[in-house]
Amino acid sequence: MILAIETSTPVCAAALVQTGRLLAEINVQTGNTHSERLMPQLERLFLLAGADRAELAALAVSIGPGSFTGLRIGLTTAKTLAYAWGKPIVGVPTLEALAYGCPCADGWVAALLDAQKGRVYRAIYRWQAGRLFEISPVEIAPAAAVVAELAALPAPVMVVGESVREHLALLDATHGRVVAAPEAALMPRAAAVAMLGYEKWRQGAAVRPEELNPFYVRRAEAEELWERRLREQQA
Repeated sequence: MILAIETSTPVCAAALVQTGRLLAEINVQTGNTHSERLMPQLERLFLLAGADRAELAALAVSIGPGSFTGLRIGLTTAKTLAYAWGKPIVGVPTLEALAYGCPCADGWVAALLDAQKGRVYRAIYRWQAGRLFEISPVEIAPAAAVVAELAALPAPVMVVGESVREHLALLDATHGRVVAAPEAALMPRAAAVAMLGYEKWRQGAAVRPEELNPFYVRRAEAEELWERRLREQQA
């Protein structure tokens, strides 16, 4: 059985999967209250599933990119539990989980998350024969440039992620080449993290808790501001 945690976005979520079958899932989109909600959600999840932590084979957690605060809460919680319970842990990229939660037959899926200052994190995937393949890895770019890139692909692209809501005008301007996923598929689900975590665990991708690191892609705004001020002081 795999316990999955997703806190890299405004969604605070957890799920339990056993032998590739979803047992229970809790997804709550509440903003930045993950530190208050996550542990009670985990307790509730085990009760709902009628499961015991002794049945766990591993934990899975979204590793980013995404909210720096959310990622730290999720990773700290997952790594602490894995260490305390003596279980391995699997890192699941957030954008991969987003794309996995939007299956389409032989179709293109792009995952977008806010990277601030008019930019987005973006990764491009394609479903083929029921499997998800990464076509282009995570990059940061202006939202307009990303939508233009997606519109140039040889088939219509379904876009998932919270940034979709902010850039609907850009998507509409592509005249159907780039379309927003339904609201239910826009945000990451713990079930997607759990299923991907289960697959990666079966492939031997689990590590010790101390070996797992977040996938930030960029540094935090505070770190960039501090470095800029330091350069100004030294000039």
